[in-house]
Amino acid sequence: MQISTFHVHRQELRTAEWTTETIADTLQPDEVLLRIEQFSFTSNNVSYIITGDKLGYWRFFPAQAEGYGKVPVWGFATVQASAHTSVAVGERFYGYFPMASHLVVQASHVKPHGFADVMPHRVALPAVYNAYVNVGKDEFYNPDTEGFQAVFRPLFTTSFLLDDFVATQHFFDSEQIVLTGASSKTAFSLAFLLQERKKNGGKDIHIIGLTSETNKAFTEQLGCYDTVITYHNLPTLPQTKTIIVDFAGNQNLHFDLQTYWGANLAYHCLVGAVHWDKTNVQKALPTKAFFFFAPEHAQKAMQTWGRDTFQQKLINAWSAFSDEYAPKIQLETIAQQTLFVEKYQNIIEGKYPANQALLFAFA
Repeated sequence: MQISTFHVHRQELRTAEWTTETIADTLQPDEVLLRIEQFSFTSNNVSYIITGDKLGYWRFFPAQAEGYGKVPVWGFATVQASAHTSVAVGERFYGYFPMASHLVVQASHVKPHGFADVMPHRVALPAVYNAYVNVGKDEFYNPDTEGFQAVFRPLFTTSFLLDDFVATQHFFDSEQIVLTGASSKTAFSLAFLLQERKKNGGKDIHIIGLTSETNKAFTEQLGCYDTVITYHNLPTLPQTKTIIVDFAGNQNLHFDLQTYWGANLAYHCLVGAVHWDKTNVQKALPTKAFFFFAPEHAQKAMQTWGRDTFQQKLINAWSAFSDEYAPKIQLETIAQQTLFVEKYQNIIEGKYPANQALLFAFA
């Protein structure tokens, strides 16, 4: 069977193209053929590319072409064929997919709400990425905002875990929290959650968004930051105990931020890599920065609260967020492969509008 797939060069991410691959026509026991219907592509997926070797993202969906990889994305798929007695043809699932028209998984731990893929190359990877959720049993799912969910659900989940982490650490006794790349979707999701925490009696920490001049107006309009400034205005920020949560991945900026706050820097958290072309600048940081790996924190949260409580807390937070921001984000859905290549290039170059989100839908 011939499938369509999008390949990215693992060392030169500007080099990318749609190709065809061959998969087996016959499923093995417990295998399921998923026909991918739509997926989102954001700067979060660029982070997957940048950290693909270090964190294993290239291992989820191995590419047949040497030197290339399949970038993981989040979206929706329908069961086209099934060799598992408890997974039916026609069922729809939300989950982690390659940028491809089809995916074969090996279903295990099948429950009404979904299943796990236990393909040999995936079993040692973080379990949260191997779970497929049946939309018919998913409290998250709303057919009216399916595209918004494809874009924001994974980003919002990361922000939910970040919010819990800094709160559990009592905000490191800081007075302000600075979010770089403040127009990015994960950043303003976190800012929203921090504001909600303040409204509900949490610490009255000052939430600052650092962004580019281009995105300043949009970031202000989001209404979730107490202060929005551009990068070149960094010296105007107060010299008080500060947390930095970085969504940009710009090593020069890391150096400037740490140098500016010096002893007032309470914690420096690395999350994203929007400025991928500045991630390898060799500049020794004065203070250690800590990488935030969401699957690890998700596992800890579920152990602390229990899976059901974790899910309910996340769903409650998501409901408030989606009500606020689903009307404010323009979803751009495309089906032409050549056009997707163009949009892909725009996103990796940081030229895609901050108030939009990209979805690819297979015709």
